[in-house]
Amino acid sequence: METGLRISELLNLKVSDFDFYTGTIHVRVTKTNEERYVFYSKKTSQLLSKYIVASKISNELFIDFVTGDILTVFGVESICQRLAHKLEINQSISPHKWRHTFATQFIRKSGNLEVLRQILGHTNLATTQKYLHINKDFLHEEYFRIYNN
Repeated sequence: METGLRISELLNLKVSDFDFYTGTIHVRVTKTNEERYVFYSKKTSQLLSKYIVASKISNELFIDFVTGDILTVFGVESICQRLAHKLEINQSISPHKWRHTFATQFIRKSGNLEVLRQILGHTNLATTQKYLHINKDFLHEEYFRIYNN
């Protein structure tokens, strides 16, 4: 969730797209056909390294270990629904909702809409703004942070 990638972009990643030293992912296959870079934390880097070693993968990153095929969007969404059911989460969860959550959290922490637009790979700011779910409490906090009353 910390990258803001579209699920289709995530599933097309290869091990070679990751720079483990800088925490950078080169996203080559995108919805807009524009390559871009996104970033990830040291913790994610450690988890990803363990996953790669444990699963003995060479280049394809996300595979179905039962069939050996690359995971599909439908497959990931199905996993999410089974996980929600198992954890007794009564609302729908999906990779796309995680992308919205990433966008909202990013704005809450940085406030830089243009940086967020580029990370999400949107061509215009209006699309990025649709991803933001800002509530009254956050508006209140931001107003008083700026005007310091």
